[in-house]
Amino acid sequence: MQAGLFSRFVSNNIFSMKADFIRIFRESLLAEALLKCTLSRPTSTAASELKNIFIRPVMLKKGLHLAFNHRYQTRDEVKNYLPEEGIQQPGAVPGKRFLECRPLCCGS
Repeated sequence: MQAGLFSRFVSNNIFSMKADFIRIFRESLLAEALLKCTLSRPTSTAASELKNIFIRPVMLKKGLHLAFNHRYQTRDEVKNYLPEEGIQQPGAVPGKRFLECRPLCCGS
C-alpha cells in the first residue's frame, strides 16, 4: 500500500519531494507498515567514509523509536531517535546527503 506512494519520488521540485517524503514516511510509520528504509549513494556533503544509513522502527522501554544505523567503511554507529526527531535528522531525507532511498514496507 504505502510502498507505491514512495515510488512517486521522481520530481524536479526538491522541496515538494522532501515534503512528500516526510509525509509518506510519517504515514507509513504510524500505520506500522514501515519495516526499514535504506539511504544510499552518498553525495559529497555526506561524511567521506559513510556508505549508507539503515532506518528501522524499534520498540524500546520508552516507546517507539527510529534506529539509525550509520554504515561506514570500517564501523557502524547506531543512534535511536523518537519518530519526530528522526524524521527531522539531516540524513533522513533523500536529496541532500543521499541520492537514493529504498523503503521496505509491509506488503511491498
